[in-house]
Amino acid sequence: MYTYIRVTAPPRLTGDYQRLHVAGVGTTLRLVCPIVARPTALVEWWKDGHRIHDGWVRHRPFNGTLRVRDVQPGDSGRYACEATNGFGSAQATFFVHVYGLCHRCSKRSYKN
Repeated sequence: MYTYIRVTAPPRLTGDYQRLHVAGVGTTLRLVCPIVARPTALVEWWKDGHRIHDGWVRHRPFNGTLRVRDVQPGDSGRYACEATNGFGSAQATFFVHVYGLCHRCSKRSYKN
């Protein structure tokens, strides 16, 4: 006879993670959400308080990882992943700094 135990837990941080990321203009940035949960949590990504959704062409969340391709100066900022399951939620915050000149940006659209 076998007994099965189903372990459930709210999302939690897996430990220390790299909070500061530096990326060059034109590169690809990957942020991995350092949260585990049972059952698996739904992960949402945010930038400067705005939820990242399908309309964000260069920003793609997939399986707890956010990929930003062709990084631009405007991608600098505060990113957060929020993982939620039926037992709770947890959040991790990242700070991204982009360096280098954007040759396609006009002086008007460039922000520090």
